[in-house]
Amino acid sequence: GGNNGIYVGATDSEVHIDDVTVSGMSGPGINVSAGAGTRVYLAGATLRSNGGQGVYISNRSRVLLDRAHIEENGSGISLYDTGEAWLRDSVVHGNATGIDAVIFSGSGPQRLVVERTTISGSTYGGINVQIQSSTGQIEAVVRDATIVGNAGPGYNGINFQCFSTGAGVLTMTGTVISDHNTFNASGRQVAGPGCKAAL
Repeated sequence: GGNNGIYVGATDSEVHIDDVTVSGMSGPGINVSAGAGTRVYLAGATLRSNGGQGVYISNRSRVLLDRAHIEENGSGISLYDTGEAWLRDSVVHGNATGIDAVIFSGSGPQRLVVERTTISGSTYGGINVQIQSSTGQIEAVVRDATIVGNAGPGYNGINFQCFSTGAGVLTMTGTVISDHNTFNASGRQVAGPGCKAAL
């Protein structure tokens, strides 16, 4: 119980978290809101049944997750406005949204890299990348991933949207997207003049 399971708030810090389980928090399992220069490395983490995000990242922090199991949280991973998330060899299952990367204000930038990871069973879509700021910039890379069965009506396997004049690039290679066949849902959606996708 509690709000944050682990909170990293020191600017320009380096934190290593190995083989930990964080569950049952009312907020994020791990909250990284530290600032520029902060790097957090998670290896073998299980983040389960937290009311907020499994991992919340903001304020230009950088987080690398390796062999993570992120299950049944409010969102699996949430990138807010600025920051970087690198996810590899992991499972993201049964969350409200698998991964959220959104710039609401400011220019970012954000970077999201997903490698050799399964994202499945999300209620509101597998990967949601949105630029709502007129100056926002996002780079998203998805390599050798499996994105399957993330479905509520109108929610997509991958949603990539530029609502204003912000700019984003999505690059996908070797990735399987399947079973997003509920009403008005797509395997992948790219929308807005500033968003570009290379498949």
